[in-house]
Amino acid sequence: MRGVSIVYKSPSLEVGTARNLLVAAWNETPTVADMVGLTSAARALNRPYPKGSGLINLVLRGTPKFTDEVRAAFVKVNSDPMAFSLGSARVLLVGGMAAVAVRAFLNTVSLVSKRVRPVRTFLGVAEAAEWLAPKLSVGGLAWSAAEVEGVASPYVAAAPEAR
Repeated sequence: MRGVSIVYKSPSLEVGTARNLLVAAWNETPTVADMVGLTSAARALNRPYPKGSGLINLVLRGTPKFTDEVRAAFVKVNSDPMAFSLGSARVLLVGGMAAVAVRAFLNTVSLVSKRVRPVRTFLGVAEAAEWLAPKLSVGGLAWSAAEVEGVASPYVAAAPEAR
């Protein structure tokens, strides 16, 4: 992906960074190893960007079947005060009941973790980019919505099933 450094890759998840933005592109239900990879990437991103980072979480496809271990790992990364402190945009590009299940799961994780940070769910990358860009800019790096969308869009284009 243009301008993105891939920091973790598995069959179900690809994680990349571009400046203080972390992109997580989900192709299947995550494993515990995926959650470890995501957590490591989030922590590593904080070293060069101590003023904060953000996340655009792209749910491209997959069946939402989360094990107890994965649920616990989601809560752990979501509870980390340094992870995605500037904001997290969740983009659900799966349809139907899968989108409902993923949204319910992520909302539950947010409630259980009791973490206060900007989080919002979207059905499209453009709207997510518009919301996330000003939050990323608070971290000291100027971002436009077009730049955020430019980082995320290739992942969507590479996933033909995503709407």
